[in-house]
Amino acid sequence: MSPEQVRGQVADARSDLFSLGAVLYEMVAGTSPFCRKTPADTMAAILHEDPPHLSSLVHGISDDLDAVVDQCLNETLSDRFQSASDLLQALR
Repeated sequence: MSPEQVRGQVADARSDLFSLGAVLYEMVAGTSPFCRKTPADTMAAILHEDPPHLSSLVHGISDDLDAVVDQCLNETLSDRFQSASDLLQALR
């Protein structure tokens, strides 16, 4: 769930990119970036915490992949990738 969804705001394609970033994070790190003991704690983490950088959890990960996932998980809509095409270009 993206920060804007937690807040009950309108979600758009950038919300989907946030969710994709969470899936990529979990695929690489083997752990969810925001999962906490309760749903309320998880929602608070989404709103107020930055997950650990992948490079601090996974030895040998490229700085580029780390940066792409970080950008996907940015709390601020305007700081995320603005489209799936932008994300695809960064992944290439």
